[in-house]
Amino acid sequence: MKIIYTTKKDNYAAVKAAYLHLNLTNDFNKEDVEMEPMRFYYLGLDKEDNEIYVVNYFKNKHIYNNIVEGLARLYNQGVLIVDID
Repeated sequence: MKIIYTTKKDNYAAVKAAYLHLNLTNDFNKEDVEMEPMRFYYLGLDKEDNEIYVVNYFKNKHIYNNIVEGLARLYNQGVLIVDID
């Protein structure tokens, strides 16, 4: 399964949540976190071998979620979208 932490406004919060999920220590500041809109950033595998990603969806959350869920169904992949905003 793929777990995607999404945000529109607060990139730091999404990355922080993903780091907490992975039990990683974060030694970065809010100013250090920059993400290109709509680009998936892979952070690693959790204990259950779920792939963890963060993404800034930039404009419309519902369109983004529909696209991701549709692609997951197309490729028979489980996906959990965690919206931080």
